[in-house]
Amino acid sequence: MANGTIEEKFEYIYWKFGATELATGKQTLTLKQFIKKYATEFLALAKEREYSNFSALYHQLVAKGEDVSQLAEELRKLDLYVNVEWPLSHYKSAVRYLEKDPVDIAATGGTNWQKYLPPRFQKRIFYPFLWTSEQMEEWGKGWVLSVLQTLRNEK
Repeated sequence: MANGTIEEKFEYIYWKFGATELATGKQTLTLKQFIKKYATEFLALAKEREYSNFSALYHQLVAKGEDVSQLAEELRKLDLYVNVEWPLSHYKSAVRYLEKDPVDIAATGGTNWQKYLPPRFQKRIFYPFLWTSEQMEEWGKGWVLSVLQTLRNEK
């Protein structure tokens, strides 16, 4: 979708896949209402910031021949914190509390949290141009393995 329009990309925005019912694969009512209420505002904001965001800034500085090494390092950290560390912390909590008793799964509204939260399934990456193909292929894998090992040790 690198060359897609903002509207095309919006159809694949990650959170549209987070609140889907396990039984049907359809979006939950809450998600449908959220999209209806905020989609226009999100699209307007995305269009407004299309050329004034961190990615655009990075590319502008590169084009000017500036040293972007420190910016690249910070953007990689941001990518990891937002797209790996936070979802996996959330996933770790979910595993602890929701997989203990099948009745507790109702707390999720029957959603697909097991497939939504792990970064390996989604591969949300804000700055793919800062990562190698191998790094993107292994996105979140090390963290997942360490969390699973920790959970096994706790049992």
